Parts: sequence; C-alpha cells; structure tokens
Amino acid sequence: MRYCLLSPARLTPTEEVNPSRVAELQAHILQAGCWTVPIMAQKDALFVMDGHHRLTVAHRLRLAAVPVILLDYGTVRVESWRAGETITPACIFAMARSGRKFPCKTTRHIFG
Repeated sequence: MRYCLLSPARLTPTEEVNPSRVAELQAHILQAGCWTVPIMAQKDALFVMDGHHRLTVAHRLRLAAVPVILLDYGTVRVESWRAGETITPACIFAMARSGRKFPCKTTRHIFG
C-alpha cells in the first residue's frame, strides 16, 4: 500500500484514546527514533480508521507530518469490537461530522 505524508491537524479522530496506551506508544516511538506504522484514514473526509493513539502521539510530539494510507469503504470492512453493537460507515461519517467521538476501541476496521 502506498502512503502519503499529511499534517496530523488534517486528520479527524472518531474515537477516544486510552491515555496509558498513548504514553506507552509515545515512549516506543521515541525509543525507536522513527515512525513505523502509518495511520489509516478515509480518503475523502480524512477521518482516522486505524491509528487514533498514533495520531494523539503525533499531536503530543508536534510532528509536522505523519505517514497516512488513504482508503475507502469499498475496500475496508467495519464492525464493532463491542458485542451487540452495529457500526456502519454511515455511523462513522456521522460521528466525524458531529465532532464527537466513539469510546476507545469501538470501531474495528478490517483491511484486506
């Protein structure tokens, strides 16, 4: 998959993050000295599909750009991590437009 470099400010998060996971990931990135996993984002609306914790780290480190793979729901499936909850692309678009966020680990995007 090809990636591009985008400002973290252009990406819209749709899920809350776990602060301890953010701290752990930030320490890992600083220790490695490089960014190793791109953020997955919806190609038109630029909301995050996968990588909310990475995006938070990018903001904390004040990075000018991060690697992002742009995708659409023609090639990505979505479901909920939570039993009995249904998540659709339309739900995610609505959440992104509202400025609100799902709880941490609500959406599960399946790339393939």
